[in-house]
Amino acid sequence: MNPESPGFSRGEYVKNYNDFRNYAMNLCEREPEIPVPRVEAQLNGGNPFVYANAFKIELENHRDTAMEGEVTLKAFGSQTQTNPPEEQIDGNEFEISAETLPEIGIAELELKLAAYEKTYKMAFFAPKKDATITTEQNGALLTVCNGRIKFCTDSEYAHVCHSLTDTATGKEWLFSRYPSREAFAWWNPFFGGIRLWPGINNNAILKEKISAHFTNATDCFGNEWHGICTRLQMTEDEERKGALYETYFVTLPGLPIFCTFFKLYNGTGIFHNRELTLDMFFNISGNFENIRVELANKRHEKLLLPLGKLEQESYFENVVKIYEKESNEKLYVFHNNRNNGKVNNMDSDNKYPARVNIEMNAVAAPGETFVSSPTFLIISELELANGELDGLERVQFT
Repeated sequence: MNPESPGFSRGEYVKNYNDFRNYAMNLCEREPEIPVPRVEAQLNGGNPFVYANAFKIELENHRDTAMEGEVTLKAFGSQTQTNPPEEQIDGNEFEISAETLPEIGIAELELKLAAYEKTYKMAFFAPKKDATITTEQNGALLTVCNGRIKFCTDSEYAHVCHSLTDTATGKEWLFSRYPSREAFAWWNPFFGGIRLWPGINNNAILKEKISAHFTNATDCFGNEWHGICTRLQMTEDEERKGALYETYFVTLPGLPIFCTFFKLYNGTGIFHNRELTLDMFFNISGNFENIRVELANKRHEKLLLPLGKLEQESYFENVVKIYEKESNEKLYVFHNNRNNGKVNNMDSDNKYPARVNIEMNAVAAPGETFVSSPTFLIISELELANGELDGLERVQFT
């Protein structure tokens, strides 16, 4: 690999699977690739969003030698056992028929093989076919409700999603100063909510062209998401003039799940190789000591911390869970960074509430488009263990 090529620094260590792949194959491939395990269990062809009567789990052995043992599937309180211990296993396919599915559920696949034992726990999400997604426009204020969550943007305020509420409890999960643009903590003005930060201050952002519209987005599995797209067209900043940043805030019918990702259209005339950050400010009330944060750090250690005990920047792998001690409701923030060089951090300060920031390097030649990997916010009373949401790693948009 050419050490002068984008994404490679002279003397830089190979940090992850994709770095090693690029080095070994003399490539500079930005698109992350998820490594294949020796025995792989895949839900619904890799699609974590399932519908009744269309539920399938596949087990595949990627080794040449068949394995001897027993495979058991547990789902919806039922149990299906297919392989006696003496049978040679190359792979299995389970098809489950159910008239109704929970909005979020866990499928468990247990392997007891002669030389290999493992249990896979995979979260799945069941969009409601009969749920209606409604949209409302009041001037520049756009609102989307899927029957389970509601979220809003206002392009006259900023290019951000300033509100995300649980319609069942009325709880507001995002922190902002909407509709007032005022100083707060380190920012003047402060936007809050969920925003794409292109690397310039908020006053400079307000000089650019900001707009928003309702939109649909289809992921790589054909799931159709509905929501809002905000547009930040750079016309004033000399370094970024000609760039267009689109941020998508979308959901699926009847699910307490919110997805955001962004696109960069590079009309600058020069090669774009900049780090962009997705900031999320969460509405945390009461004593910080009553707020709990669960995450896995760079050493794969699981940490349970009061919010006030967070380090200035606490790295997390794939998912962080935020909840109040007195409440059963939890917020899970998921962004795939386990197999690539992306950075997920969570921090807080006595001057501002809990913040998650996700850093991504946006690479696009002149006239090309960069599409970020998605970030998911899941509101649930379920206890979702580390690893159970990893099926979301495979979801991408174009």
